[in-house]
Amino acid sequence: MPNQFIYPYVRFLNASPDNGRVSFYVNDQEFFVDFPFGQISGYKQIPAGEVTFRAVWNDGGENIIYTLQANIENGDVLTLALAGEQTSRTLLRIDDVAEKNNFRAANIRIANLVSDFDGFDIYANGFPILEDIEFLEVSDYIMLRPNMYTFKILSEDTDNVILNTGNQDLQARKYYTLFIIGAAESEGEPVKAIFATDAMSYEGQYL
Repeated sequence: MPNQFIYPYVRFLNASPDNGRVSFYVNDQEFFVDFPFGQISGYKQIPAGEVTFRAVWNDGGENIIYTLQANIENGDVLTLALAGEQTSRTLLRIDDVAEKNNFRAANIRIANLVSDFDGFDIYANGFPILEDIEFLEVSDYIMLRPNMYTFKILSEDTDNVILNTGNQDLQARKYYTLFIIGAAESEGEPVKAIFATDAMSYEGQYL
């Protein structure tokens, strides 16, 4: 993300429906503690270089759920989402975009973190904007006219409505991620939507 942020930053999301409460570590340093399902943090500065990220049960540093090692450069801004159930668990890295566009549009991308559902379609105010987004897939940003939107998540096979998000205010020159999380068919947390405002919505070189 050249010329935008000086330092690298990370935020964490607990999107795993069967994990209970989770804490997140960066290079063995406790960063965010005791996150319930569906909680997302703000951005926090991290070191550049080879970095080890860990999700652990509650606040127990030895009870590791998943470990991810990544090369982090100055200016990188990322979300790490703990997603999946026992057989599909991962700590997914989602990077923010490198530069803004010059249009007076609202920008939204969709992340499918529902592990027990093959794919779904997305409608915004009744119009299709994305088809067949699969587990762990993150779409490109979609430009929409600034407005109040209701998003519907539909099964690609049956067209059944899985989730209706209710009204969301999308503003001009802002960037958002719509995280779809939960368990569609198995036991666990029900499917829900997390709307997050992304780093490129902010001005300046610091978050």
